[in-house]
Amino acid sequence: MALFRGHGMVETLRFALVLCVASIPVAMPTVLSVTLAVGAERLARRRAVVTRLAAIEELAGIDILCSDKTGTLTQNRLSLGRPFCVPGCAVDHLIHCAALASREEVRDPIDEAVLVAAAADPPVESLRLEAFQPFDPVRKRTEATLVESGGRRFRVSKGAPQVLLAMAANAVAVQADVTRAVEGFAARGYRSLAVAEAEGD
Repeated sequence: MALFRGHGMVETLRFALVLCVASIPVAMPTVLSVTLAVGAERLARRRAVVTRLAAIEELAGIDILCSDKTGTLTQNRLSLGRPFCVPGCAVDHLIHCAALASREEVRDPIDEAVLVAAAADPPVESLRLEAFQPFDPVRKRTEATLVESGGRRFRVSKGAPQVLLAMAANAVAVQADVTRAVEGFAARGYRSLAVAEAEGD
């Protein structure tokens, strides 16, 4: 149209450049949305469910995608396996201490698995919960402080094996056995959870 009106070639090219620069940012969201929608449709043909269009853009930058087969190979439900105890500790006492360091109201899958395993033992009525510290990623453990009716005060904790082992008074004596047990569980696909009991410090 500019050439038809007699404008010069240089002026026309400048005007076309301004139009291009102005239109690209405006059109970008539309072009991106359409492109992502086409990608979602192609993924849907392959029976992939896309809940967010932005996920397609993130997927384009992935080299290796690892997915878990929960519901196919597993039941999406945690349970306790056969525990390992250091010398001087009974299995029943270990599970009891783990249950004391768990809270049903937190609705944590690990706590629920521990409480289900401990359901066979009735709760001890003489124990009073004095303090409870829930799990956090920094401490990597839970801790409950309890008081018996006779006045004895003790703490129970459950969490990452390396964290509790570093705190244990008998760490040197049991470290080799605990490390061997954790590695054995890992080789069979189990996740290890350590439990400890303490009086005083």
